[in-house]
Amino acid sequence: MKRFVGQLFRYGGDYKDFITDTYESAVIERAFLQDNIIRMSFKYQDSNTSVQINLKSDDNLLFIGSSKAIDEDGFSGKIKVRYYHNGKNALLIGTWIEDGEIDTCVIELQEVKEFKD
Repeated sequence: MKRFVGQLFRYGGDYKDFITDTYESAVIERAFLQDNIIRMSFKYQDSNTSVQINLKSDDNLLFIGSSKAIDEDGFSGKIKVRYYHNGKNALLIGTWIEDGEIDTCVIELQEVKEFKD
């Protein structure tokens, strides 16, 4: 199992077409990769909304899954990203679809041996 920490950026628009200059960001305090499944959780920096992301891959390159807010709102989205890893750092880039809106999702991860609590 690999453990990561990092940062998530979510830009308005599809990266294959047009991206706006507005974005949301979040610090990822825990992410795990095991058996072609990535799980991570974070809180958006401008709110206390906690989000869980679960992604699965058949080829260890294209990961598809969902996001789910862990609060009263309970919003959810569909995520499809490509995973690039150089041995210590990872980059995931792709789309995040929520309420019919397509956003660009960029996740930067750094591998760690243990999480800081």
